[in-house]
Amino acid sequence: MAVAAALGSFTIDTTRLTGAVVAPTGNIRTDAGFIDVRWSDGSGVGIDTTSIGTDDLALSVPGVQFTAALPVQGQAGVYRYYYTGSVPDGLVSV
Repeated sequence: MAVAAALGSFTIDTTRLTGAVVAPTGNIRTDAGFIDVRWSDGSGVGIDTTSIGTDDLALSVPGVQFTAALPVQGQAGVYRYYYTGSVPDGLVSV
């Protein structure tokens, strides 16, 4: 009990993040090698940046793997996911 009293109370934020692709978009003719995603949390608490990683996304293209997820300077909540492999022309699901 002494430990619990010393720690006080806390709340665990279980609100799921939502993401939106912000680049590249539209009719892209070249494989950019990255995808930019803007993450938002519904609670307004903020994103734990240490939780952002390459396992956050998947592409509907065999053989493509994400290699890094880095914040985009000057764009709050936007992370650039670099990948290896090539993405063919046509619709790709993220």
